Amino acid sequence: EIFEGFRQAMPKIAAKFDDHTMVVRPHPSEDGDTYREITESIENAQLEHAGSPYTWILGANAVIHNNSTIGVESVLLDQPTFAYCPVEDPEYELILPNKVSRKVTSYDELETGISEAIEVESPSHELSGNQHDLLESYFRNTDANGAKRVTAVIDGVEQNDTWNNGNLDVSAKKRLKRTLKRF
Repeated sequence: EIFEGFRQAMPKIAAKFDDHTMVVRPHPSEDGDTYREITESIENAQLEHAGSPYTWILGANAVIHNNSTIGVESVLLDQPTFAYCPVEDPEYELILPNKVSRKVTSYDELETGISEAIEVESPSHELSGNQHDLLESYFRNTDANGAKRVTAVIDGVEQNDTWNNGNLDVSAKKRLKRTLKRF
């Protein structure tokens, strides 16, 4: 029943947000052929079932999942993350993925959430206090993106060379900053 909700939502999302690419990534245990059949008729859909998800998570306006670790990864990367639950079955719900995401139970809620995420210039995933505490019980230092913190320190070094007493030459600072911006 959950799959059926996604199957019905995919073409609607693709049509509503036709100027965006919809990346579909099945769970490893799911039949990729089924998703291929669904996505081959959707012009702006891309089926992705191998490799690291980080690049497309970071490039996404929104990540939609149900009970997937991709949802946790997306939240940790501070991306707008939606747990689409057209049908709820607590017996099969994992502890973390849906609980740390913005849970939506209808297509209309999902569409509204995606629209909101697209409209924001720098979208992020806002955690409630309970969601933050739950995430922190599994992961540490979830309050800020580590790469952003390091980049801020490097920016400070470039603006104030006395900060590091000249121990880090300018070319090393630039190389480090360039490397971190790729993440």
